[in-house]
Amino acid sequence: MGNETRHLSVRIDRPMAQVYAFALETLSGWKILPKHKFAAAVAEKRPYSIYRRDSKPQDVVGTGPFRLKDFRRSEFTLLERNPYYHSVDRKGTRLPYLDEVLIREVEGDEEKKELFLRRQSDVLDWVMPADFEPLQKQSGDWFRIIDLGLELDTEVLVFNQVFIVDAETQRPYPPFVDQHKLKWFSNPKFRKAVSHATNERRYHHVQRRIGDSKASTKRSRLPFHRHLLPRFL
Repeated sequence: MGNETRHLSVRIDRPMAQVYAFALETLSGWKILPKHKFAAAVAEKRPYSIYRRDSKPQDVVGTGPFRLKDFRRSEFTLLERNPYYHSVDRKGTRLPYLDEVLIREVEGDEEKKELFLRRQSDVLDWVMPADFEPLQKQSGDWFRIIDLGLELDTEVLVFNQVFIVDAETQRPYPPFVDQHKLKWFSNPKFRKAVSHATNERRYHHVQRRIGDSKASTKRSRLPFHRHLLPRFL
């Protein structure tokens, strides 16, 4: 494609019956698939048959900076540089700089940290709040901690207001929320009370004062983030 720019427009012909807070999250989860690989399978309604665990790495198509080179279940995933990756740096050098990235399978965050401290791993992708200060004291010799801002994950407290009734039997589809709970959850005063009762300041303290809270489902660096939403603290 070279430097060619393409745009994707999405139009919803029928408006939603009610406000759906995760509509944008749902749309952003759509996958752009390579036509030459998926066209026939999609037409036959079997798109998930294209890639399997025994698929050859060279058959997997992607647009990221790295592509799959080797994989061993429960052991490692080896990525190699994608020579067709579209991005360049300010000097025009094709990215990425690394030739390979080896991702090892570990049991948990503690083992990941121990491998890093034994210098058997080059990167610790994230640091748990309890480990931040001890690692910060050790940094400066052969490693350093880089603050990349808030993580991209979002944890949301959701009250299930879905209550679908079968048109023929007039009975709710399982799983369903009891009517009295549905009445609570659909009441804005109840949701405001829960928001008020959530001790965000205490949570911030547990996160060693390096976390943050927000009243939106969007990350604060995205243009869709509504930072002026009312808070009930």
